Amino acid sequence: MEQTEVRIRAAKDDLAGAVSWVARNLPARPTQPILRGMIFLADDNGLQLAGYDYEVSTQIRISAEVDEPGRFAVNGKLVSDIVSKLPNKQVEMHFDGTKVIVRCGSSRFELPSLTLEDYPQLPEAPAATGTVDAALLAEAIGQVAVAAGKDESLPMLTGIRMETEGNEVTLAATDRFRLAVRSFEWEQVPEGETKLLIPAKTFAETARTLDTTSSEPVTLAFGDGSDDREVGSEGLLAILADPRRTTTRLLDAEFPKFRPLLPKQHSSMAIARVDQLQDAIRRVSLMADHGAQIRMDFSDGQVV
Repeated sequence: MEQTEVRIRAAKDDLAGAVSWVARNLPARPTQPILRGMIFLADDNGLQLAGYDYEVSTQIRISAEVDEPGRFAVNGKLVSDIVSKLPNKQVEMHFDGTKVIVRCGSSRFELPSLTLEDYPQLPEAPAATGTVDAALLAEAIGQVAVAAGKDESLPMLTGIRMETEGNEVTLAATDRFRLAVRSFEWEQVPEGETKLLIPAKTFAETARTLDTTSSEPVTLAFGDGSDDREVGSEGLLAILADPRRTTTRLLDAEFPKFRPLLPKQHSSMAIARVDQLQDAIRRVSLMADHGAQIRMDFSDGQVV
């Protein structure tokens, strides 16, 4: 039996950050209206918010005063828009069984609730596989995600290939015209090798929201092989960065063999400062049509 009466109060900034993070992963054009929903779970440990569209799930927990515990669902993007515009005061949410009332200062909103029975069950995270520094993971994903394809008719190119071997992780992405590869070390729980294909959009979006100043490592979970199943065979990846949890379905496609494409030697090489090169490219790009090429002429001591 679901609660028919739920009352919670939370700090505006905490609530706004949580609903915004969950709402950004909710589908804009869901196949089912219920998938617009955001789940609110109030209990003795505070308030948990969650969203799920059968591919990606998000969960986050924040501190809240809970007068009446229980669960309810409401349009996620709408409640996110509302909370973001509220004054910097405590926000009260009251679910009376049919509607959700949001109060803050002199503002009052009344929203219809969604039927929880129609909402899909959130997936359980697989067993932890390894941990990595948040800043390192965010940097590595950002460096390879730019090369991932966006053509949904070629799903193998819309993902980021992740290969693990012991304490070494390699990420790779390509859209047939560009190829980006990055390797780094992590703390791995199980032994052996793993190969995954992770949706680049979800992986990159999650990386952008990681707290890169935190000293707590991020846990990547896709199995540890303890149940005699191959690591990664569940087809699910969980990214655990307390108090946030994201899961995503892995892509069932064959990623191109990218290592033969990496040149083993170079006929010439130039070294330049990254910030100066970026600034110069941004300036000349103002005069280029979208997608046009930039010519770079190298000579001794300079590039034009």
